[in-house]
Parts: sequence; C-alpha cells; structure tokens
Amino acid sequence: MSKKPSTWKLAEKSANVEIGKRIQKERKLLGFTQQELADEVELARVSISNIEAGRYLTSVYMLYRIARALGVPVMALLPEEEGDDDGIES
Repeated sequence: MSKKPSTWKLAEKSANVEIGKRIQKERKLLGFTQQELADEVELARVSISNIEAGRYLTSVYMLYRIARALGVPVMALLPEEEGDDDGIES
C-alpha cells in the first residue's frame, strides 16, 4: 500500500523549492557563487546547494543571515500567499 503525501507535506515542499529558487536568483544577480554565499553565512557549500534545490529548509535565523548577505529583506525570499503581489517573479 503506497502512502500519499499529505497536502501539508506537498505545500511544505513547494515552499522549500520556492525559497530556494529565490535565494538562487538573488545570489546569481549579485554574481556570487554558492561557495561565496556559503562563506558569507558560515555554511558548507553543499548546504547552500541543498537549500537552493528545495531539499532542505533552513532555520529562520539562517534565512535572515542569507537575506542579509544577499542584501534583500527576508520577505523577498519567502513565497507569496495567494493574491499577494510583491512584484517578485519566480
């Protein structure tokens, strides 16, 4: 018997992927490599890779540090709620 993922788990995975895409987009706009961002926030490069790929959701504190390193507000890295329009394209 296969287990279907719960709606909550699917939404969580979707949020992880969206946050990762936004981090990657901002990093690339700055011309940073994953290693350079990792060095800035004192993480391993593979951790940045996993966050950007949506395989790992970081802590709020680390998300704050990543946002500061990228020069953006934390809210710029978070997924929009339905109907919100913050002007960020994914």
